[in-house]
Amino acid sequence: MTMLRNQTDQIHDLGASEMLSSLEVVATPWYPIVFEGQSVNLHCRASTHPPSVNWSWHRLDNQKGWQEVDTRRDLTLTKAEESGQYHCCASSSIKGVWQEEQSTNHTVYIIPLPKTVGDKLGEAAFYLSLLACIILFTFALWHLCPLVWQRLNGGVPLQSLTATNNPAKGSGGPAKAPTGSLVHSRGAAEVYMNYTSSSKAYADLDPNCITEENAYSILS
Repeated sequence: MTMLRNQTDQIHDLGASEMLSSLEVVATPWYPIVFEGQSVNLHCRASTHPPSVNWSWHRLDNQKGWQEVDTRRDLTLTKAEESGQYHCCASSSIKGVWQEEQSTNHTVYIIPLPKTVGDKLGEAAFYLSLLACIILFTFALWHLCPLVWQRLNGGVPLQSLTATNNPAKGSGGPAKAPTGSLVHSRGAAEVYMNYTSSSKAYADLDPNCITEENAYSILS
């Protein structure tokens, strides 16, 4: 009894401007049915309320019940999926007095607009462009993969390709080095062979019949 009297005294201490009145939802436009793209503004109106108030909006979900969707005094709806029932809530704690109010439910219907021919053509053009990009990317990847793989594995030497694809004239296949000749290859720029200074000609390097000093020269 004493607690109830104290709460009553606290309420009497509040001025008229500090009392939270009942709430009302004001919709603009006032009619409940609009087309998608049009804005529906919901305002939570109270004739009197304390200086500090916590506002919130709740929407009815068929599966989860009432869900909080905003914490402002005004709520703006524009999409068809935002159709449904709404109510606003206000709460305040001043001078030790807790006040809370809830409005009645307000229903909003937002009708989705059917897609025009231009919208459908725009979507078709987008998907065709995306398909063309995928095809071009696949084509480029198909042709570049072998080259990249060959480059990563060192590729085929240019001299080997030249010797294989350009056989000597008058022969049915690639040219072969004379039997017994000694050829040393050091890279693509230097080739070494035995050379005799007396005859000024190339000769086989036979260790059993060497008659004079052999000299080597770089063929440029």
